[in-house]
Amino acid sequence: MKRRCTQKNVLLQVIRVEDGKFCCRAEDNCSYKQETLMPGNFKRHIYKLHPVVYAAMDLPEPTVEKSDEPAKKRQKKLCVDTSPEQVQLGILQLSTVDGLPYLFSEMVGFRTLVGPLCKAAGITANRKTVSDLVDNSAQAARQIISNELNHQPLIAIEVDGASRGARHFVGINARFIDDGKVVVRNLAIKETREKQTKENLKLLMEEVLKDFGVELSKLYSVTHDNGANMVASVRELKKSLKSSDIELSSLVDICFDDDAEEQYDTSDDEDEHCDEQMVEACNAELDIEEDENDDFANGKDGENDKTVEASPDTEYCEILGSVRCAAHTAQLAVWDVAKPYEKRVAKIQKLVIKLRQREYYKFIKEHDAHLPPYSNKTRWNSTYLMLKSLLKQKAFFNMLRKAYPEIDFTQHWKFIEKFCEAFEAPFILTLQLQKRHVCLSDFYAYWLVCQAKLMRLTENCLAKRLMESFQRRLEKLTESLHFKACVLLDPRFNFLGSKRISSKDKDLAQEFLAKLHSRLSGIIDEDVNNHGNDIEEDDLEIILAEFFDEHSDGNSSLTSKSNTTFAQKLKALEMREKVPILGTPRPGPSKSSENYDSFDLLKYWEGQKFSNPELYIVAMIVLSASATQVSVERSFSALKLTLNDQRMNLTSQAVENALLLRLNADLLPKVVTMIGGEEL
Repeated sequence: MKRRCTQKNVLLQVIRVEDGKFCCRAEDNCSYKQETLMPGNFKRHIYKLHPVVYAAMDLPEPTVEKSDEPAKKRQKKLCVDTSPEQVQLGILQLSTVDGLPYLFSEMVGFRTLVGPLCKAAGITANRKTVSDLVDNSAQAARQIISNELNHQPLIAIEVDGASRGARHFVGINARFIDDGKVVVRNLAIKETREKQTKENLKLLMEEVLKDFGVELSKLYSVTHDNGANMVASVRELKKSLKSSDIELSSLVDICFDDDAEEQYDTSDDEDEHCDEQMVEACNAELDIEEDENDDFANGKDGENDKTVEASPDTEYCEILGSVRCAAHTAQLAVWDVAKPYEKRVAKIQKLVIKLRQREYYKFIKEHDAHLPPYSNKTRWNSTYLMLKSLLKQKAFFNMLRKAYPEIDFTQHWKFIEKFCEAFEAPFILTLQLQKRHVCLSDFYAYWLVCQAKLMRLTENCLAKRLMESFQRRLEKLTESLHFKACVLLDPRFNFLGSKRISSKDKDLAQEFLAKLHSRLSGIIDEDVNNHGNDIEEDDLEIILAEFFDEHSDGNSSLTSKSNTTFAQKLKALEMREKVPILGTPRPGPSKSSENYDSFDLLKYWEGQKFSNPELYIVAMIVLSASATQVSVERSFSALKLTLNDQRMNLTSQAVENALLLRLNADLLPKVVTMIGGEEL
């Protein structure tokens, strides 16, 4: 059999075996050996060291050896579950909610991280396309909000003004209750170049409402600060509503007086001066350094002779009402008392600023103390926090005085103690009024608790004057029929037992609610019919009968649905079980206000949804009116972040569009779906 000619057989011609090893015999002087025969290695050896022999053997060239450089690792590819709409949503959130400049889409990091996603989604992201996306999305958001507002029977709005740099803005928010939840929608942050007069403010509100397709007749209330222009602008809205072709026969409340001008003095306009009798009373209590305008220095107590005139509100001619901001009013009540002590606070602040010097700061850090915050003249609560911080570290600052005699708070401790004790309750009230939604009766409950705490401080002259100032300021807030109606619907209050709210107020509130019920009669009938799909007619009869049996004194006229009028239902509210103002007490021996679960009025009326559907629908409108304009203040905080020092040249429309999306961020997924995932 003929031997097969292979590369191995050819190589064996130049290989000899000696001592069990395979040696190279291509040339006599070669010493290459292998203990185990590996033809491939022998082939490369002969190719490199004996090229002539290798050529004579007529063998193919060996494969090129790999480089000594390490092999590149194969990149791990990621599989991400996303969509073009999701990529658009992320870009939209970065440019509005997160406040990034539109140039972010051209940044290196963004292109490295998100560029492949944009490419896969077929999206081109740059400054212009992001700007176009924001504009289109803002238009879609306006359409969504317009649909929401027009599905509501009545809405409440809040209005406020602010300045950023040399630019002036007016913020307008809408508020309504949908499915048991309070919904707040920012309608606009409008830049204004005209003076904010009552006429201009009225035209601005009408313009914004028109943009969303909202008629003036759909307004329930306007919450604003105590500025005369704001109060008068609502009066102008009422005049427009009265002069329109809207049928007002079911809305007429009290005869309208065109010439009645509301006058309200703010703390900035009042002349502060002291009551001499109170001065002498405080002089005996406090013996400290005298100052011309500081009664803690000269024995005066800073009581103001001049009080705010409280004239009854006789403007109501329709459901639309004017609601003064309770948080702003509380601020004015505090400033009535705090303003005379500005010089003393300035002296204390001067020492606090001095503590920032290196030698004092080092001493403070060595003893694990902390620097008191600065006081801001426009925010009295910052003054309280500064003085509270000093009081908590009183022992440390007395020790600091021994090391550095120039840092001496000795003459101020009496004032600091009295100030912190008296202003603690107003400080807590301010925090409570900063909640997302505070209805008119909630603010009243917080206000009464604050006054009760102040009344207990009988030895504190500041607390006494705060209580009087709060009572005086409260009169303006309790005049509105919207407030009285909300209190009537709140089981925490009893009209007949209240010193501030008379039986006449109860009658006015019942009349107002009856007219509001008449305004909503079509909606109420439809809602009752809709409930009938879930509850049989006989069952509804039983529920209504049980409700009125439980809250009546045996009057048979209240136990029949057909005989139960809305007025009788309002009357039955007086006989329901009352709820403590502080709320439900928690288990435990402590009876402080912190040991109570706060009462949720909205949740209470949600429980009445099926048993009392007519009152429930009316209550949802009444409770939608906010006692504060805090939501607009928060909008201005967003304005500060959007219109920052590096972006002051943004156009009015760009600012408005960006803030509309930022302040209604929960609508962004709907907006992206609505614009259909179109390419940027």
